[in-house]
Amino acid sequence: MDTIAIEGPHGRFEVCANSGQMMTPYSKRPKPYRVYSAADVREYKAWCERNRIPCTPAHILNIRMFRFDGKTEPVLEEYREEWLTHRNLDESKVA
Repeated sequence: MDTIAIEGPHGRFEVCANSGQMMTPYSKRPKPYRVYSAADVREYKAWCERNRIPCTPAHILNIRMFRFDGKTEPVLEEYREEWLTHRNLDESKVA
């Protein structure tokens, strides 16, 4: 099964690349990320495709997260823009 690794300041966990459901067991996820039940992988993969970037690893601020309490953590579009800018600058240094 394909997975997407999601990384953030508190650690890393994996979700199913098709459904967005958590693949890392609850007890093995970093504690701050145990509030999440799934990720919006459909929107995230479409964003990656539009920007011609790999989908994994994902930064937690670049992907919408669904919480067990029914709330969502929205994508931070400003962070996405900054992230893409820095990524493109890093690639131009290699080329």
